[in-house]
Amino acid sequence: MLSKLSLIFVLCLVFVSCQVESRYHQTWEILSLVKHECSIVPELTCVDNNGILSVNWLPTTNGKVTLFSFNEHAREKITGELGLEFILRLKIWRPRISLTIVPILNVWGRRVVDSGRSCQRKNRHGVDINRNFQSAGKRHRYPKWSDEYEGREPLSETESVLISNMLRSKDVFRYINVHSGEWALYTPYDSTSAVHPANYDRMISNVNQWSRRCPICVAGGAASVSSYRAWGTSVEWAVDHGVSEAYTFEIYGNHKVSGCREMFNPPVADKDNVIELWLGILKEIVNTV
Repeated sequence: MLSKLSLIFVLCLVFVSCQVESRYHQTWEILSLVKHECSIVPELTCVDNNGILSVNWLPTTNGKVTLFSFNEHAREKITGELGLEFILRLKIWRPRISLTIVPILNVWGRRVVDSGRSCQRKNRHGVDINRNFQSAGKRHRYPKWSDEYEGREPLSETESVLISNMLRSKDVFRYINVHSGEWALYTPYDSTSAVHPANYDRMISNVNQWSRRCPICVAGGAASVSSYRAWGTSVEWAVDHGVSEAYTFEIYGNHKVSGCREMFNPPVADKDNVIELWLGILKEIVNTV
C-alpha cells in the first residue's frame, strides 16, 4: 500500500502528466504511474521482477494469456510511452482476456537514455537483449563492440531470463514484442525465410489484418520483408518453444535523420498521434482473440 505522502506525490505526478501529455516521461515517472494504476484498478496487479515491473490484467489459468514487452532497446523511448498508455486504457477497454505487460524491459538502459545518451540500445552488461535468445542450431556470433552483441551465452541476462520464463508458461499463447526504428508488423522467423514456424499462415493473416490501421507499415515474415536478418530474437525463441503466435511491432521510424533520438522516436508534436494509431491496433488485438 502507498503511504499518504507517496499517494499525494503520485497523484501530483498524474496531474502534471495529464497537463503535458505530449512530452516524453522519465523512466521513474512511467513506473510510478503504472504502480499507481495497479493501486486503484482491481483487475491490475503489479509484480516487481528484480527491478523490472510487469503488470497482470485478469490473471487466468485457461491457457489464454497474451504477453506484451516494451522498451527492450533503451533508445526506443516511444515504446515505453505506448506501454504506459496501453496500461492506462485497460480500465476503459476492459478486455475479457488475460494480459501480462512489461512496460519497460530494459530499465537500466532507458535511464541511461534519460540522462542524455540517446543512442544507448543495450543493457548494463553491453548485451542486446533481443539477440540473447539464441537457440541450439541457430547460434550467430556478433562482435562484442556491435550494437547487436548477443552476450556470453543464451539467456545470460536478467531481462531475457524474465521473458523466457514468462514464455515458458503454459498459459501464454501470444507474444508481442514492441520496438521502433521502422513501421512494420513482423512474424518470425527473423533469421531465415527458408522455413516457417508453426501457425505461420495464421500469424500472416493477423498482421495483414492489423496493418490495415497502419497503411505505412510493412507486414509479413521478418526475414522475407525486412531489410536485415536477426538471430537470437525473443519472438523466434518463443515460437520455437511452443508459443502459438509471436510478433514484432515496429511502431515508428525516420531514416531521413541521423540522430538516435529522432530516428527512433517521433517529435513531441507527433508523439500522441503515433501512440493513438498503435492503441487502435492493440485494442483490436485484446478485444478479438
